[in-house]
Amino acid sequence: MNALQRLKSKCSMEMKRYAVMCPDGTEFEYWATPLTILQRSRAEKIAGPKADEVDHAIHIFIAKAKEEDGSPMFTVADFQELRRDIPAEVLSRLMVQLVSPDMDEDDEEQPDPKLSSNNLKKTKD
Repeated sequence: MNALQRLKSKCSMEMKRYAVMCPDGTEFEYWATPLTILQRSRAEKIAGPKADEVDHAIHIFIAKAKEEDGSPMFTVADFQELRRDIPAEVLSRLMVQLVSPDMDEDDEEQPDPKLSSNNLKKTKD
């Protein structure tokens, strides 16, 4: 077995359950496989050349979040609504789980200021 095969055998690409607590006290759960560089690049391409880091992260979340059966939870058409209607703190925790899956919610020191509601672009309703 060559080095690449050994490395791949040590990295599980199976779906894993993720969950965040919502403001109403309930848990929102979704499933995802580990993020690959190719998947990140595809999400950034979909976001477009003028997209910022928040837009990239939302597109990664849209692409990766699945139901337990593997079916997509969101589509690109949900992008503006996610930005507009979901509190920044919740969306931030969802996105951080995908890019830093080993970080527990308790480990999170402060939300990324780029993801605060004051820094999100305003959209027309």
